[in-house]
Amino acid sequence: MATWKQQRATYGWRRTAVEYLRRQPRIWRRRAVNRWYDLRAVLAGYCNNQPYPAIPGEGGGYAHWRCALKRGHEGMHRPRNYVWNAGGHTDNLPIPHGQPGVDQPWERSMTMTRRQDRQRDRWMNRRYAEMRASRD
Repeated sequence: MATWKQQRATYGWRRTAVEYLRRQPRIWRRRAVNRWYDLRAVLAGYCNNQPYPAIPGEGGGYAHWRCALKRGHEGMHRPRNYVWNAGGHTDNLPIPHGQPGVDQPWERSMTMTRRQDRQRDRWMNRRYAEMRASRD
């Protein structure tokens, strides 16, 4: 996925602006719903930690994963069959047979938060600059 800077360099200002304006309402609507669910989860006493750092190779998981355990829990964070540590490194650890599944009542969309989006864009711009420099 190209960053807006790369899109502008490839297609020009006009096409990039049209594409940006076309995507933004959908993205902002999903982000607003995710923030609302995060607020509800915090008020309901959930831990709500997320493992996704938005930079490839650093951690794991998905943007919509949130810890489904109550705040102040012991051990690793867990939604369903996955766990992660404070560094965000995830692992599959199935819930033992017969125990109820662990999940929050609110499902988030896969839309990244603004912070995750900015982190990923900065990382991609650095990567592409390194790649251009190595070709020269």
